[in-house]
Amino acid sequence: MFQNTITVFNYHEETGLWYASVISGADLIASKSSSHSTEGTNNADTVDILINCSAEKVFSTHAGEKGYLPPKEYKKCGDPANSITFTPERDFIYAGEWQDLTPVDDDEYDEGFYHALNEKYDGIYMINSVAFYGLLPHFEIGGR
Repeated sequence: MFQNTITVFNYHEETGLWYASVISGADLIASKSSSHSTEGTNNADTVDILINCSAEKVFSTHAGEKGYLPPKEYKKCGDPANSITFTPERDFIYAGEWQDLTPVDDDEYDEGFYHALNEKYDGIYMINSVAFYGLLPHFEIGGR
C-alpha cells in the first residue's frame, strides 16, 4: 500500500500560480472507460487516490514537509509553496513525478495550465472529492 508517486497541482488565486507537490507514498487506482453518445466518445476515466500523511495532516514531499490547509485557508495563505490543499474542480493530480517544481503562471497558457497538461499527457486527474480519515491518517481523493 502507498507505493505510487503523484504530483498535486494547487492553484493559488492571489498569485495566479500553480504550485506542484510531489508525494511518494500514495496509491492510485485508475479505472479507464469511455462512453459513446451522438456527439462522439466521452472520456470517463476515474481515479481513487489514497495519500498517506501524519495525524496532523502533514505530507512528506520531495521538497520537504508540507502542511494541509483547507481550500479557503489556502486561498488566503501568504506562502502557498509550503502548504498543500485539495480543492475539488480546481486542483488536479498528475500520476507520476513532475520534474520542474517552479510555480507556473496560468496566464501563460491560452486555455489554462490544466487544459494544456490534460491535452499533452495521460494520467491527469481533476480532483472532484476529498475525505480525510484519522484512524490510519490518510486522504482519499476522487478524480476524473
